[in-house]
Amino acid sequence: MLLTNQSRKQLQRPDMAVNLSDFVEFGNILDGEKRKLLAEYIKMTLVGDEPDRSRYREIETYTRQIDAIFSDRPVLETVVSHPEIARQVVSDIITLFRNSEREYGLSNPFASEEEDVRRWSELTSSDVFLKRDQLLSDIRKVYNEERFPLGFYERKIRDEHKALIKDKNKLSAFTESIITEWKRHLLEKETAYKLKLIDEERAEYCKKLYKQIEEFKKLKDALSPFTNELGRLWDLSSGVWQRTNLDILKRYADYLEKEESIRKLAEMLGRLDSADRELQEEERAVKVFKTEWKVEHASKSELVGVHESDDLNNLLPTELALLSEEYTEVQFLKKFADKKLMTWEYQARVLAEKEILTKKKIQVPKKVEKGPVIICVDTSGSMHGDPEIIAKTVAFAILRVALREKRPCYLISFSTTIQTLNLSDIRSSLDRLIDFLGMSFYGGTDPEPALTEALKQIKGKQYRDSDVLVISDFIMDKLSKEIVAAISDARSKKNRFHSLVLSSSANKMALESFDHNWYYDLEGSSKLRELVLDVRTATE
Repeated sequence: MLLTNQSRKQLQRPDMAVNLSDFVEFGNILDGEKRKLLAEYIKMTLVGDEPDRSRYREIETYTRQIDAIFSDRPVLETVVSHPEIARQVVSDIITLFRNSEREYGLSNPFASEEEDVRRWSELTSSDVFLKRDQLLSDIRKVYNEERFPLGFYERKIRDEHKALIKDKNKLSAFTESIITEWKRHLLEKETAYKLKLIDEERAEYCKKLYKQIEEFKKLKDALSPFTNELGRLWDLSSGVWQRTNLDILKRYADYLEKEESIRKLAEMLGRLDSADRELQEEERAVKVFKTEWKVEHASKSELVGVHESDDLNNLLPTELALLSEEYTEVQFLKKFADKKLMTWEYQARVLAEKEILTKKKIQVPKKVEKGPVIICVDTSGSMHGDPEIIAKTVAFAILRVALREKRPCYLISFSTTIQTLNLSDIRSSLDRLIDFLGMSFYGGTDPEPALTEALKQIKGKQYRDSDVLVISDFIMDKLSKEIVAAISDARSKKNRFHSLVLSSSANKMALESFDHNWYYDLEGSSKLRELVLDVRTATE
């Protein structure tokens, strides 16, 4: 199956390499050469090259399974596009083969026949011929005439008995043909039985794999803005989405795609470029053009003197006189070779622009790296309804931006108590994030425990220089003096505090400690547009 150019590029990435060397060296199925062929076939399948089937005929039992697993093109594209998935799937396939071999070893119905074939193969051709009646009897125990043409061999023994005894080469070829035919029939039965076992294992595995990839695509659609390393979420397929509702995540992702203004708000809530941003002096190179007189020596405009040169057009008469006598001509030629002839010097002056590179010191806004984000979401009963939807959507949007830009992100939900969630590691926190998006808001409002937790986090290394965003209706008492003083101290250390107000009844006194306060008019017709304009004014 051929792959797209993009998939081939993915496969050529250094981290995409599927290492099968351990399997080739230490695998407990097949022999070393066949394991090498199997590893080669797996790699060719992932690259999308069409293999030469005749080369892999000896391991057809396994190549057929690999073809069946990757017969679904979207499955193959998904595996190739994500190194972690490719490595895991290849490991699963090898495990599948090992399990089938182990099961065959435990339930091998052909063990007795294998022993008979081995015993007869170890005899010399003369011994086999002497015991030919027993050989034919052993074969008849397993095969009828339709499957194994023993009558042909019996006639050959009867008709060519003397010739076989006389010619050892002919005898060896004859006995070997019977044993080889027996081995071929046994191999066909073993292959069919192994295929049946592997088919059952493979069908069960494909059912699980295809479901896992289908669910992975759902997660990818919802989380695609989060990170370019989606493959590392593959192992969640067998865990998180078995016990959580990914439809919740998808619903908020779809809602967010429709609400462009909330996406813009989330993009702008980073290290804000506000008017009070710190300035720094920077030295920059500046080009200056200056007009001046430029001398052009090649132009005859003004006689300025006499100089030494080899310019024959401007020779002084005294130099020309040297050519009048034969004995002085040699002196002239020497002076010409040394450029020592006395000649008139002319020059012209023209106005020209000259480019001068100079340095100038200017004041520019100091560059601030996008720092961590701490989101405090009010989950009290007064937030039920539209405020709850907006709060969750904004939190979800900001989380996507933070994770996409690999910025630490911390979520604190609060009512009368708080719940915290470190979202920097999406693998371990996705299920709790989905729980948050699916929960109902209830209880009273007390923001101080959430702010205390946020202040605690920004004292640590991971969340230093954070943006703290509080999303609430701010229907609450004003903040205590202790919290106000702590926020003021944190702001002096490059942390920023913002509020998103989801009510027209907010307590203004509770908002005095924030760097920026944005109001979301739940009843206005252009509430999102006005909100974003407010944010844009602050950021630009």
